[in-house]
Amino acid sequence: MKAQRAIRYFDLTLVPESSLFDEWDDLEEREQRMYRAALLRELFDDSYEDLEERLNSSETIAREAGFDPTDVPSDTTLWREIPDLDEDAIEEAARRGDNAVMQDTMPDGRPLRHAGPNPRKPDFYYEVTKYEREISTEGRCGHSVI
Repeated sequence: MKAQRAIRYFDLTLVPESSLFDEWDDLEEREQRMYRAALLRELFDDSYEDLEERLNSSETIAREAGFDPTDVPSDTTLWREIPDLDEDAIEEAARRGDNAVMQDTMPDGRPLRHAGPNPRKPDFYYEVTKYEREISTEGRCGHSVI
């Protein structure tokens, strides 16, 4: 369920509303599929073998990622292609996707369709985990925000 929601958030909100993937429409479909697979790999901390298994074990996830469920790429194909993608964008997309999915599932969160392109973790997350909220004084361009 988390994988499917994260991919939907990626496709419906993150790609069109953020600047992480400005050239998305210029990418070939195969590269777009690999970005979705890389998102899953980062989100679940999967090895390439685990990622192949995740895609093979669920037709729904394979389809959401853009793959034919009967023709999922092998772990070696994933291993060859994913490292060529923008690692920083993938890591940031996974962080935002994780926050959006948490927003959607936590009691005080907001629905996935309203998470926006850069959702924060819901307040309930901090209550349950007892982690302290991290607040940055850095702006998006590295300038201090006062």
